[in-house]
Amino acid sequence: MLGLSSFVYRWAIGRSYYRPENPMTPVQFMNAAVHHGVGAVMFCHNFPFETYTRDEVQALSRASRQAGLQVEMGARGSDLDYFNTMLEISDRMGAGILRLTLDVDRADKAGIPQELQRIRACLERILPVARKYGISLAVENYIDLPSPEIVDIVEYFHDPLVRVCYDSANSILGFENPVETARLLAPYTITAHFKDVKTVLNPRGNIIQGTALGDGMVDLPGILQVLRRDGFQGCIHLELYIDRKDDPLETLVWEEMCVEKSMTYARQVLGL
Repeated sequence: MLGLSSFVYRWAIGRSYYRPENPMTPVQFMNAAVHHGVGAVMFCHNFPFETYTRDEVQALSRASRQAGLQVEMGARGSDLDYFNTMLEISDRMGAGILRLTLDVDRADKAGIPQELQRIRACLERILPVARKYGISLAVENYIDLPSPEIVDIVEYFHDPLVRVCYDSANSILGFENPVETARLLAPYTITAHFKDVKTVLNPRGNIIQGTALGDGMVDLPGILQVLRRDGFQGCIHLELYIDRKDDPLETLVWEEMCVEKSMTYARQVLGL
């Protein structure tokens, strides 16, 4: 099923380092998903669900059901109380998956084994809560958590609720080939983010720059083939990693153009 991650609108929604004048709300995000004709959404951590009241969460849950949208949630960090709160919110939202981007401090290479042990201990503490609600924990690959380490984490637990959220571009910054990353993670993957990037030559050092799907260097058809060959049947959520423009209004127009172009690519080329 084709879906939208809330990071497809990273500039319209905003982050701590960038706030648009009128940030897109969760309801507006769901309206955009309906407008684009997708069947699912993933509310990631650019929406601060942990700060919403119980009534606000219930209202959003009703809105998602009325819109006919399958919901997945996302959280980032390593704080136990926050993760437990997000599991409770995921249950209220009717989400069967909580995507986790786990913070790992890699500044001291000698300390990485201890960091990974800390991550495993964190997951051990929240797994009973996930089991209580029947929610899968989907660990996402990114620069600070390479795919081989994710495989080690998943196999350490050997639990059907500890799975993977595959991202097509995150590990490029860690010098992983995204197709090879897909081959490694496919057996454990239950949800996915598809985004595209390209390398831009720069005299001060080459830059990885986000693009609309199909305009970059990521072999998205090859990745999709790898995932499906391993039996993947989860949602593929579109994301964007594009840079913003100097003008806020121009940024919003540019972002929506990239969403439209990515949707067209996903349907016409990927057949989603």
